[in-house]
Amino acid sequence: MMDQKMFMTLNSKFVGIRVIDGMMIPVEWKVEANFRATTPDEDGTRTAVTYQKMLFWVSELLDSVIIVNIDSDMGLYLNAATGNNIMTVPGEPVDALICKVLISKLRAIGAEADLEIMTLSLTGNDLNLTYHYADPDSEMDLPATCIVEGIETQKTPWWNKATSEINDYVDEIEEHVEEKSNIVEMKVPDVDILVQFGEQIAKNLSLNVAAKSKTIEDKEATIIEPEWEKKK
Repeated sequence: MMDQKMFMTLNSKFVGIRVIDGMMIPVEWKVEANFRATTPDEDGTRTAVTYQKMLFWVSELLDSVIIVNIDSDMGLYLNAATGNNIMTVPGEPVDALICKVLISKLRAIGAEADLEIMTLSLTGNDLNLTYHYADPDSEMDLPATCIVEGIETQKTPWWNKATSEINDYVDEIEEHVEEKSNIVEMKVPDVDILVQFGEQIAKNLSLNVAAKSKTIEDKEATIIEPEWEKKK
């Protein structure tokens, strides 16, 4: 018989940067998540494996993370310009919102082993303020679909997936390419123009080679006068 009063606590921390109004603010976050098993796990294997997945996601994948608003162009720029992992959130990356996406993600991972995330606390050292989320049965007021260029799609956002993802940039790029490929016609250059261009290049190369060969054959160095000099 399971003791419903028994629960476990995941303690971890990660260092990263939050981007608000173009400012990059370094922060160290501490995470504390209380969870319990809702179904029997005879040898504890499922619980242990899933716990390690949650711990790895927080301590490793969020290490040196840069957290940005999904609507900000800074995220795509930083994703291409830095080696940091980029986390996108549906709004300004304040701790109240980060707390919600974290508990939503851990709920998704924990569900693989019927682990219920009861509460989550998040503390950022830039404010020395702790946010708590303590209603395991409530629905997160987070978007249920990805947002691509301001348009909702049917794809599941990263915070609802039991995966390692922390942004939806791959989905956005694929969606963008798929949409554009349906409406943009690729124009192929005229073949005759390419052939003529190639022939002209070949002709110029031949003339240059012949001119160089002629001067090399001369024992004495000679100055080749331009045509306009000869007419004087």
